[in-house]
Amino acid sequence: TKQFRKKGADIMKTVIFSAATFILIVLLILFSCYYTAKKSDSLKDMVLQIADAIEKDDWAEGGRIFAKVKEDWEKTQKRLAMLFHHDELEDVGISFAYLESYISSREKTNALSELSVLEFEISHIKETNNLRLENLF
Repeated sequence: TKQFRKKGADIMKTVIFSAATFILIVLLILFSCYYTAKKSDSLKDMVLQIADAIEKDDWAEGGRIFAKVKEDWEKTQKRLAMLFHHDELEDVGISFAYLESYISSREKTNALSELSVLEFEISHIKETNNLRLENLF
């Protein structure tokens, strides 16, 4: 019976370890979804603020907000790199490079167009990280 109790204790340790690992993984997934959604929404709101400023021909305000968004993106990108394929993040970086050029040269049409692309790319990052059946398979 000692041997039976030892095997039972070993099995119980394995079950507890497995359950704790599973719970940790689920919590990490939920946190990554929350973080991505929060950051995506924040960046998207700021992109819309840039678009509003540019539509009003307030290039100084648009440039100020752009600098803030770009700084925020550079910090966020490092964390998101653990969760996403680098190509998706690189697309956002390329849009920022184009946008910076368009804002500095005050090309309204191109800037607004690139802001739409950037808004789409940020939304796409959020959508691909949502917990949905279609994202699992």
